[in-house]
Amino acid sequence: MVGMSDSQIYQERALNNVTATKPVKKSNQTFRRLLTTDNYPIRYLPVQKCGCTFVKNVLWTLQFGSAHPNQVRVHDDEAKIPALEMTPENAAKIRTEDKAFIVIRNPAQRFTSLYFDKIMGSGRTLFPPLATLLAEKKGLSLDAATIEDHRRNCAILIDWIEENIESGTDLKKNPHWTPFTSKAKMARSFNLKVLLTSHLTHQLTRVLGPEIAALVPSLSTMERNSSTKSEDLSDLLDRNLKGRIKSVYREDQNAYALTRSFWKSGREAPRAGVIWADTGK
Repeated sequence: MVGMSDSQIYQERALNNVTATKPVKKSNQTFRRLLTTDNYPIRYLPVQKCGCTFVKNVLWTLQFGSAHPNQVRVHDDEAKIPALEMTPENAAKIRTEDKAFIVIRNPAQRFTSLYFDKIMGSGRTLFPPLATLLAEKKGLSLDAATIEDHRRNCAILIDWIEENIESGTDLKKNPHWTPFTSKAKMARSFNLKVLLTSHLTHQLTRVLGPEIAALVPSLSTMERNSSTKSEDLSDLLDRNLKGRIKSVYREDQNAYALTRSFWKSGREAPRAGVIWADTGK
């Protein structure tokens, strides 16, 4: 790596990590498709760190009639789940369907999930070397043991994410940390219903209908890829850190708050055309 810039070095490490552990590389087109099933008109637009492990396991069970043998690793077999490409013809059809949806999340919870999974947890082993980069360049502690250590790490991470979103520094932008509002244009084109991770089982049952939900007997206990959180989030996220997360993910925060208000009111599931009506994304 002699003569390479820091950015080139970290990109090279990311490539080596992927090729060493995953011989089959996912196409970027994966993130521009709706997952579905052959037997039921369900359409789902995945968003990383927004309940996608849970929903993919639901789709797997509906498609194959039984649970995935390793529910936490259902992503490895995503190519086996049927999918629809983002075409004008599909968009025109799906806009009128009632089982087409996207799931979003409280930005602060999504951020902390990223931190405890991909920075401090085992999830970093199959992930671009963000944890190593932040440790070497920003002083992030990979041995954080106290709430203060984790809070300082989170401050380093959110500052780096802001720089990366704005200018693509160090590593390529990754859907695990880019705003979920980046999916707004696609969600609007299909006029998807918008669900929340915080009440996903209930909301998914309402959208799919009790007949389909009943075909997934373990829906209420199905595996979620939940990272281990050693600290209470109410203590970890002080006022300054909450403010930074809301600032970096401002459009996500607005979409989450509006979606939450729709569901709390007891109205029908909100559509993406309403949630992201005023965004240029």
